Amino acid sequence: FPCAVAAITFILLAAPLYFVSSSRLNHWGIRWAFAPIEHWLSRPERAAAFNIISPVIFLGALVSVILLNLAPLVSLGRALLGNDAIPVLRLKIKYWNLFAVGLSLLLTLALVGYAFVENVASHGRL
Repeated sequence: FPCAVAAITFILLAAPLYFVSSSRLNHWGIRWAFAPIEHWLSRPERAAAFNIISPVIFLGALVSVILLNLAPLVSLGRALLGNDAIPVLRLKIKYWNLFAVGLSLLLTLALVGYAFVENVASHGRL
């Protein structure tokens, strides 16, 4: 089950990973990876649709990855301490799931940082 979850979530990570990677490469002057996105953004109506839909898809996929991979890693239970039952949070180490969560958090940080720079810093509102 955890390996299947990790495999599914790497499929979910494909779109945000491609967008962040191709945007970074485009910024460094390597334009071929961003060309399909640039073609899509070349028309104003498609660019407007992309600007509305892409955050939902990218951030939705990233949040889904985090939640799906935390399920096999974290469990909540009870332990007896004397006569009292106390809540216990158990963490398991499963490297693929941890890697998926870490990559998702990194991509989320990159997308939120990009959105901040594009919408706030570039307009001189800082």
